Amino acid sequence: MPEDVCTSCRAPVRPVITENHRHRDLDPDPTPNGNVVMVEIDGQRRARVLTGSSGGAEGAETYRIHQCPPAPTPGPACDNCRWPMMPREFVIRTGQQRHAACEPEFLDQLRDEQLQAAARRRRRR
Repeated sequence: MPEDVCTSCRAPVRPVITENHRHRDLDPDPTPNGNVVMVEIDGQRRARVLTGSSGGAEGAETYRIHQCPPAPTPGPACDNCRWPMMPREFVIRTGQQRHAACEPEFLDQLRDEQLQAAARRRRRR
């Protein structure tokens, strides 16, 4: 069985359906300070989210609802396209000013390759 992963951060998760029929991703390992327990309802395993009024877990394994880590800080804007660069620390260390695809040499090379491909297609006809 393939391992379930978060679609955003790619961390391993445990997908469940709550008592209210909502899909949730839990952290895969039980934790003592969790707020979700697994319960059996009408023969189906469901997740119960514990709130202050719902009482404690009474010795059951508890899980936490998965939360993605914060996204990396975006770097400065590209000099050419103005879109953010890679994470800020990497940009500062390497001194980049543009995305690799925004470099003038790359754009010239791409244009030349596209012209050569078009010429090859014309010759084949």
